Amino acid sequence: MYYPLGLFFLTFITSTNNKMIMIILLLVLVFLIGFFTLNSYMDSFSVPLYNGLILFDIDGTLTTGTENEKVVQYYIDKGYAVGIATAGAIYSPKNLLGYDWMPRNLYDWMKANKFNTFNNVGSYILKGKYDPESYSKSMSLKPSSVFWPGWSKGMAMESTGKLYETTNIILFDNDPSYIDGVHKYNKNLRVICAGYPCGTDTLSMKSIPK
Repeated sequence: MYYPLGLFFLTFITSTNNKMIMIILLLVLVFLIGFFTLNSYMDSFSVPLYNGLILFDIDGTLTTGTENEKVVQYYIDKGYAVGIATAGAIYSPKNLLGYDWMPRNLYDWMKANKFNTFNNVGSYILKGKYDPESYSKSMSLKPSSVFWPGWSKGMAMESTGKLYETTNIILFDNDPSYIDGVHKYNKNLRVICAGYPCGTDTLSMKSIPK
């Protein structure tokens, strides 16, 4: 009984037509596995759509802010990506929580997104990674009269905005020379004064444009 059955399957598998069917089925299977693997791979690099990007300076802005967490939460709730653009070389994702002024919601948001909105022009960190080449390339285009940290912040704003597919980018900063440098890099980038000496009000809910 079993011998004829085995002979039948052997004949089925070894026949020319059925070999072709097996090959086609195998190719379809390989294609499906490749398709779903590629989709999964691409999803790991995709960035959700946001209404814009909000970056915060540290020294003189977050360090003196009176409502840091409220301001950050306001933008998170409005569907914005949030991050940092600083020139203070001492700051890194590893030590931010060691400072009292650091809003936990800003840190947690950046951490959840692999710190790709953390920029430090003083230590060549761009979108969370050490990238001196991008800063050097940008600096080669800077006019000699422009204050370099502001120019570099402009580049960091624009680069991070491209990552999040938005041109609606706002930086909260306190230093007029930095603000001027950002605008010299790209006059369309928005900077809001938050702190002394560019203004008298520290970072607070009053800083949010109406």
